[in-house]
Amino acid sequence: MMFDLSVKSIIFDMDGTLSDTAKATTDALNKVGGEYGLPYVSNEHVRSAMGYADPEFFYRVYPEQPRDVLNEVRYIVNDLEDRAIEKFGRDILFPGVFDMLCELSNRGYFLYIASTGSTAHVETTLKSSGIEHLFKAVYCNEPVKIDMVKDIIGTGNAGEFVMVGDMIKDSEAAKGNGITALGAAFGYLKSDDRSLFDAVLYKPDDIYKYL
Repeated sequence: MMFDLSVKSIIFDMDGTLSDTAKATTDALNKVGGEYGLPYVSNEHVRSAMGYADPEFFYRVYPEQPRDVLNEVRYIVNDLEDRAIEKFGRDILFPGVFDMLCELSNRGYFLYIASTGSTAHVETTLKSSGIEHLFKAVYCNEPVKIDMVKDIIGTGNAGEFVMVGDMIKDSEAAKGNGITALGAAFGYLKSDDRSLFDAVLYKPDDIYKYL
């Protein structure tokens, strides 16, 4: 991909792209799940379900468990997860992400968040990691990411935007709106899904190759 001087705005997914949220979520799931007789889950298993909005996230983590139980558990887990994220602070971000975001902001790029996470979760992560002030707008708490990206672009020029994400739906949201899709291999992007993106970022600083 060629260096593109027309790009002025960057849309980021959050969980699995900017933040390594699974390390907080896994601890909360196993602590609460044990009290409800739910099976132990690994960090890798939790990562595979990250990015899906509640309650779908819990249904994917525990596909064989009663949904009425999961619907009760998820509120407790979400509260514990947010408290854990607060304790992690900036360390909830992947290495190099904080510096990348600060540099992009200093260079005059407009930064956005498009996340299917809940408003409380997104706000907790942004505030605790100290990056909230770097974003022009934050879109969250909606199940369909392609619509969020459409709202962010609005009546602007799609050629001025790129999107960075780690899941198939991030690629689909970008391409469905006619913008470049960059995959975050430094995050949760799976090897098998890399071909779905226009280019892959192996470390946060790789983004400068495409701006």
